[in-house]
Amino acid sequence: MSRTFDVREARVGRPIRPNAGIQAAYRRKLMALIDDMYASLHWWLLAEYKRQLPRIREYDRAQDARWAAVPRPLRILRGLGRAVGFDASPAVDMRRALRRRYRQWQRTFDDRAGNLASWFVEQSLKAATASVTSSVAKAVGAKTSALGVEWQMTRATNNAVQSIVAENVALIKSIPTHDFLELEGLFMRAVRTGYDAGRLTEELERRYGITTDRARFISRDQLAKATESLSRVRMQEIGIEEAVWVHTAVGKTYRGTHVRMNGRRFRLDKGLYDSAV
Repeated sequence: MSRTFDVREARVGRPIRPNAGIQAAYRRKLMALIDDMYASLHWWLLAEYKRQLPRIREYDRAQDARWAAVPRPLRILRGLGRAVGFDASPAVDMRRALRRRYRQWQRTFDDRAGNLASWFVEQSLKAATASVTSSVAKAVGAKTSALGVEWQMTRATNNAVQSIVAENVALIKSIPTHDFLELEGLFMRAVRTGYDAGRLTEELERRYGITTDRARFISRDQLAKATESLSRVRMQEIGIEEAVWVHTAVGKTYRGTHVRMNGRRFRLDKGLYDSAV
């Protein structure tokens, strides 16, 4: 059972916190990719939709006229989604064109995900190593240069690095996949209801805002996880077995369980159980 830690029992170093500079830089790099994608999509999709809009409206009028000519008993086919003998609709053409753009941007994100994730983890490892060194130096009352620790890429550190890289690669690659699924639904609704270009622009900007929030969350959440994982491995490498949970109260919201865990001592190899997770 965990308990409140009495600082008289052991030496305590500086708290290890995520590096705000890395978080901001990671967010900027993610947003550079997202901005390029949305700038391209905003121009192309609006141009394509404006080009298709007269055809969409004409198609709807023609469909209504053709359905009026269908004998009433056969109109049940419409409810089953079987427009037998009708021409390919503008919606089909828009979907095909949108999927071509999706494949283009998915390749771009796939190509860049590995380098971006590797950069993020490399910076996170450097920051975590420096923070652990500084924390230990304070605990023993020495300068960091006097500790004489030669950090190596051990098997445990490499395992942590590779798992964080893989997780971030997957998250980066998921951005266009997630967005284009939403965009396809958006454009199909636009085709059905005949949005004007202004309404469609508003919907695109709303979707961009959601993606921006996701990039902000990824950079913050992944840095917190990387810092915890890498600093824990580094501490274990030099024989530290226990740590103290410190609630920083950074940010507008935080978990009540994190507040209650403040000051509790735990083993690094077991972690500290968070009942809210």
